Amino acid sequence: MADPIQMLYNLLTDPDDGIVITADDGSSQMGPNIGTPPTVDVKIHPYQQEDETQIPLVVIGPRTLATAQPLVGLSWTEIHETIEIRVVTRTWDGGDFGFTSEGNSARNKLLENVRSIVKSAKSNPDGAYNFVYMRVIDPGTRNPDMPEGVPLYKTSMGVEVVWLE
Repeated sequence: MADPIQMLYNLLTDPDDGIVITADDGSSQMGPNIGTPPTVDVKIHPYQQEDETQIPLVVIGPRTLATAQPLVGLSWTEIHETIEIRVVTRTWDGGDFGFTSEGNSARNKLLENVRSIVKSAKSNPDGAYNFVYMRVIDPGTRNPDMPEGVPLYKTSMGVEVVWLE
């Protein structure tokens, strides 16, 4: 059975084509494979420490809204499933990295980067033809920000993934 969450995780953490955003200094790069510890954390749902994150965080999952459509005349069923991707950021002082990242700006950059990765990998996203296509169906318009204390910027977006079984 196909695992769209693991496929999205692999795409977003790919060392060559995964998440990379520019920090506030305009030149430093932030991403899951940049620096030790990483400057963007990518986790798979369930991840309980979202509100405590100190660096930009991307959580992939849960899976929602699954539908199955039999293909007439074929022995295949087309599965459509929506995967929620949550982006959580705070204003972050890079410390040893020597740069900072403003929380709302980092959130917007991460959302755009995830949308770009999904768009560029929309057909055969895993490269092995396990998935037919994927597309962004909710670009990230829900913003339950938490301004008290150190501001926490949160947004959810939806990615539809389709495969055949």
